Amino acid sequence: MKIIVVGAGIGGLFAGITLREAGFDVEVYERYPQPQPVGAGLTLWANALKIFRRYGMLDRVLAEAGTFDYSEFRTAAGRTLARVSLDQLVQRYGLPTICLHRHLVSDTLLDRFGTAGLHLGKELVAVEDGGDHVAARFADGETVTADVLIGADGIHSVVRGALFPAMAPRYDGQTVWRGMVSADDVPATSFVAFGRGSRAGWSPMGRGKVYWFGARFQPAGAPDRHGSIHRDLLAEFGHWAKPLGRLIESTPEQAIVRGDVYAVPRLPSWTAGRVALLGDAAHGMAPHVAQGACLAVEDAAVLALRLAAAPTPEDGLRRYSEERRARVGAVLDEADAIGRLAAMNGPVSSRLRNMALRLTPSNMLIAGFARPAGYEVTE
Repeated sequence: MKIIVVGAGIGGLFAGITLREAGFDVEVYERYPQPQPVGAGLTLWANALKIFRRYGMLDRVLAEAGTFDYSEFRTAAGRTLARVSLDQLVQRYGLPTICLHRHLVSDTLLDRFGTAGLHLGKELVAVEDGGDHVAARFADGETVTADVLIGADGIHSVVRGALFPAMAPRYDGQTVWRGMVSADDVPATSFVAFGRGSRAGWSPMGRGKVYWFGARFQPAGAPDRHGSIHRDLLAEFGHWAKPLGRLIESTPEQAIVRGDVYAVPRLPSWTAGRVALLGDAAHGMAPHVAQGACLAVEDAAVLALRLAAAPTPEDGLRRYSEERRARVGAVLDEADAIGRLAAMNGPVSSRLRNMALRLTPSNMLIAGFARPAGYEVTE
């Protein structure tokens, strides 16, 4: 069976690897001349690391990453509301929680997939399902046919637009700034602090770096309030819990990634005939639970298993869609709940949120981390 994967991001490359391992003939098509790992830091939980281990890539990822022993929730002023030991997750699953640069994950996957079957600078413009085959038409005029096509082409997916033209991504209401910077005293704790309609935090990365982010609920495309990204961020977050202001100030402005956050509506299906969606193309979400890349990795593993075991491509894709929509739906529910907490901007609602976090037992908080992290891909 020949399979086309559109998109060479983390989900698309991982799908290329898992499908090839399952015995399929796989070709990956990427619109850019080189893969573009968007963003800065990337968090990988045990659910994703289990799959990296399954496909022989765990050691390289761990060697490049930073790990953190605790996760904290704080107020903007730096008061600790809750501190959760992630060692409990290590004891349960035998794997840490890590943070590393996206391009290091991308490089690992590119090296594993190789250059054979990877086509760069190929922008998809149309998809046609011919019943017993599917055709992909590219901007350069080439048309490629295959038995199955997988759309892993991101949140603004051309493939999703062909399957579900009314399900365009919607603005989530927030802008996020991301950066990473070298630090002499890399913290061993990941933290998130909540303000009024804003939040910020950091995570330790490998190679002596720290990943930080700031987020604010505001209209899409809102201009910088103080004339530049640096001045805007320092005015908003510079006085928050130390060393956040120092991390922002030490990051060159041109290295700060700014983006309005969009999310994909919950789709009625991830497949139609011999075409299916994967990763952000299927379930792009706001980064409230730091599971976006992990879910894409899960998608890739389940897709290969279900296609390999199915009597027909349509049946395999249908089973994949049903299984993954249920799993991702549960994670989306948690992300939506955290998003509502983060969006609170009133003086009373913000204080009530902080009080609720302070009074939540640590075993309930660790259970919230364990629900997505404990997922196992089954044969």
